Amino acid sequence: DAQHIFYPLMVAVESVYHGAYRDRKVGYENIVFIHEPIGKLLNQNDVRFNFNANEIVCGDRARWNDFSMAASLKGGVFSLDKFTLTGYGAHYDVKSSAQFNLWMPQVSIEATMKDFDLKSFGADAGIKGEVGGVLNASMSFKINAYRLSQILENAILDVDINMIDGMMKNTPFQDALNDFAKKCGIKTPMFSEINGITASVLFNQRADNFSVSRIIFLSDKIRFTGRGRYDFFEGLNVPLEMQFTPTGEHASPSVLLGKIHGPLRKPYLFNTKKQQGKDAFTDATLVLFDIQ
Repeated sequence: DAQHIFYPLMVAVESVYHGAYRDRKVGYENIVFIHEPIGKLLNQNDVRFNFNANEIVCGDRARWNDFSMAASLKGGVFSLDKFTLTGYGAHYDVKSSAQFNLWMPQVSIEATMKDFDLKSFGADAGIKGEVGGVLNASMSFKINAYRLSQILENAILDVDINMIDGMMKNTPFQDALNDFAKKCGIKTPMFSEINGITASVLFNQRADNFSVSRIIFLSDKIRFTGRGRYDFFEGLNVPLEMQFTPTGEHASPSVLLGKIHGPLRKPYLFNTKKQQGKDAFTDATLVLFDIQ
């Protein structure tokens, strides 16, 4: 499954943040990083790193080519000197730098992917059904820290993902979407083909404050818009307004309320109704994706 591509990354990120929350409970005095053993190691040694791969294979036949990366550490200053990757018509760029010769190290990472061809990737990765569109993504992460818990004090993270000219046809997700719509009371959902997709998600972190600043999904049959919060232990809490336009000559749009709940790896979409001024969940539930 193509979703498995992201599993190692998700596990690594979760491990770092778990460690940060554990470290937050530990009280000890401020330190001068460059005088600590790890600080001396990074400041008193010069290192060069080069990695090259002709081909990276994922899924059934998904392939990236010409992967090359070079990095260096000199005088306590790290830099990513080279990053190249080709595949699926996209432009990939990663920039990273760090200064470890300070009392509080500074780290910066920026990554972008532009014009990724979802149709070609979906066919190669063995995705059931058909998907298409152009995917763009960017990530920026900056932090000043000498201990793990400071990820929750000083980190600035922005992740922006968007898709244009998208389509889906006969995917397992659409089968589940039809079931979800029926449970929401829509009599003839017929969402086996969805065209004209424009989608966007913006996720932010400022210290220990996490937010989903934007979720937009627009198409010929479905429209979702919303924004909300994220808690590392409780997961997502994103209220949505949903509009379904079923197939059919006399079909009319249905506007419903919903919420995205659950962990980032496996978020759920729930249909909600107002009861005594509060959101109450109905029986309609949809797994948006499952990274495992």
